[in-house]
Amino acid sequence: VKLLLFTDGHANIALQTRQSTDREIREQVIAGELCHLGEELERSNLRTIVIETQNRFTSDGGSQRVAELLRAEFIRAG
Repeated sequence: VKLLLFTDGHANIALQTRQSTDREIREQVIAGELCHLGEELERSNLRTIVIETQNRFTSDGGSQRVAELLRAEFIRAG
């Protein structure tokens, strides 16, 4: 079974209900949530593929970072 995730890599809202206004803290929380999700997907034997939706010339690497945190395959779509 495969999960395809199309993203620009700009995760900006954490699942936790307490939202910090500090961007760095928010990014750390999101990274932790993605790591946890990646572990659960791996345990479920679900192959995850992250597909970047941003143009390669404007990409800031966010989608690739999401793929790394999720332990997923990364594909650049453009």
